[in-house]
Amino acid sequence: AYITAGQKIEIPLGCNDLHHEIELGVVISKQCKRVTEDAAMNYVGGYCLALDMTARDFQNEAKKKGSPWTMAKMFDTSLPVSDFIPATSIPDPHNVQLWCKVNGETRQDGNTKDMIFSVPTLISFISQYFTLE
Repeated sequence: AYITAGQKIEIPLGCNDLHHEIELGVVISKQCKRVTEDAAMNYVGGYCLALDMTARDFQNEAKKKGSPWTMAKMFDTSLPVSDFIPATSIPDPHNVQLWCKVNGETRQDGNTKDMIFSVPTLISFISQYFTLE
């Protein structure tokens, strides 16, 4: 579902309420399976900026039905990403200012220090259930 800079975002058929949120994407450099938090950063090759797109009307309908949010979160072109950012360019991924502007208007302004879970915690947890590559 990811696309790179310059590719067109396609709004899903029937979607009338598309939301976006800027995220720090973590690029895994080698196969990562059941790693500890202490070892997790050894698997980070770099980063990217990612625009997390949500078809909010699809999500709200799925919530009402108690259904999965798959259609709301995983449609084609739902994750535009920036060019690769080497890990050495971001020495502390837990203190990165991220913002999103649309037509010059600030829509989001935040810092990764406000994340609930750290990058190593997320990598370790996810890698217990999914092999990351």
